[in-house]
Amino acid sequence: MDYENKIKENLCIYDINAKDIDRYGISFLGLKFPPKLIILEDFSEYKYYREYGKFKNYNNIICSAWFSINKLIHLLKKNNIKYLLIDAHRIPDVHIIIAAKSLGINILYIQHGMYIPFMKREWNLFIKKLIKSIRYFYYAFNSSMELKDISLFKKLFDIHVRGKERNIIKNYDIFPDKAGVFSEYWKEWHNKYYLFEKDSMFIMGTPDFRKYKFGVKLDNKYVAYCYQSLLEDGRISKKDMFDFYDSLKEWAINHNKKIIIKVHPVAQKENLDILQNKYGFELEYNLIPNTEIVIGHYSSLLPFWGIHNRKVICVKLPGHEIDKSIADWSIVVDSLNEIDKISNHSIDVELCKYYFNFPISVEELKNKFFKKE
Repeated sequence: MDYENKIKENLCIYDINAKDIDRYGISFLGLKFPPKLIILEDFSEYKYYREYGKFKNYNNIICSAWFSINKLIHLLKKNNIKYLLIDAHRIPDVHIIIAAKSLGINILYIQHGMYIPFMKREWNLFIKKLIKSIRYFYYAFNSSMELKDISLFKKLFDIHVRGKERNIIKNYDIFPDKAGVFSEYWKEWHNKYYLFEKDSMFIMGTPDFRKYKFGVKLDNKYVAYCYQSLLEDGRISKKDMFDFYDSLKEWAINHNKKIIIKVHPVAQKENLDILQNKYGFELEYNLIPNTEIVIGHYSSLLPFWGIHNRKVICVKLPGHEIDKSIADWSIVVDSLNEIDKISNHSIDVELCKYYFNFPISVEELKNKFFKKE
């Protein structure tokens, strides 16, 4: 059976975010047709995909909100799933992994961005998304009951809410069978922080780089800003984020610059409207703004400018460390006021490539995932 038939007949792609189904699973594998099954954990995301997804008219798209592990087992078995593709290792991912493992399904994991050991959330996010929070607690509880170890419930809570190290779950069978990661650095990172076995991982490069393209070359009045979904993910207060945007607008005015924003796929319209209408920033949704300078924080998109030898300036935010995979080769400043002092500085392109490799081909990626060892 060739790869295409395995995907059509036996692959399930799972995610909590509709855009990520296409952005990672579909795009990374270069699929021109849908897999056997698409599962979205959130009902609003399911509705969004049904309206805007690449395979929105495909009949085998399921919303799994509130599904028990037994119900997931029934769904996977009914569809003869042999491969489950995920792009994270969150509580919902662990939940479906347990179901898949009970059926002997191969768990495939794909790195989708620049990770940090613990993604701290603002507490008001749990209140704003109370139903989602309760649902995740249910998945953690259901996982612990399925594995007959109630302590797993507390361990998952400690890891994902309190930021405890993941070695407390190292003895559970909840890890992928194969994992594609960006580089040797990220292989070591996943082994240290996510506890993935080194033998299960392979280096696939950074697949996102395959689809990104620069737009037309912009004159030196333009400076790009790489938007991160910090507000949308509840990882920063609105005051802190917009304090930065205030300073970015002031800096642009003082230096006679125009700011063009590379919009993040999950950026909320209300935030973008403010940046466009109040701050006067231009928005670019599809292509990469082709500028000599880009300002950002620690987005995994910044290396795209970096590997093309553009000046990448990372500005620190309150309570946010810039990971070494970005900080080691970019220009890191405490505030925009420092940019003038580092005007002659350059980035380390080769070090950028060490952390974020060019991607292997789609065929090589399929071969790594679907070929029997």
